[in-house]
Amino acid sequence: MAQPNLVVDFGAHTTAAALVVGERAALIRDPLSGATTWPSLLGLDAGIYLAGSAAERLQFTQPRSVIEGPRRCLDAERPVALAGTELPPTTALAAFLGAIRGEAVRVCTDRVERLTLTVPTGYAIGDRRRDQLVLEPA
Repeated sequence: MAQPNLVVDFGAHTTAAALVVGERAALIRDPLSGATTWPSLLGLDAGIYLAGSAAERLQFTQPRSVIEGPRRCLDAERPVALAGTELPPTTALAAFLGAIRGEAVRVCTDRVERLTLTVPTGYAIGDRRRDQLVLEPA
């Protein structure tokens, strides 16, 4: 049986994710809104990373605990402040993807250990940002 692959198209404003198993695909919905796209927001609340609408909700009460567009952190090339903590850009992006993976694991009965990311067209071969996103298979 084919292993589930979490496929994520993350943009500056919205993110879409799907679980692909063999030839079948199922969109991963934002758990709070039920929408097929997630706001590209990362939040940190009581040590737990939140993505999408959960981070959006947190933004109203704790605006310093939320960052917009975690992928843009790669463009900034500097740590980002989140809830009084400085995170390297790759850590912020990994936390965002980890929160989405958490929802994928919740709705999938199999282990989700594989991730495929879209790479923005502006991140050409040899671009440092692209290199941070692309991991060649071993």
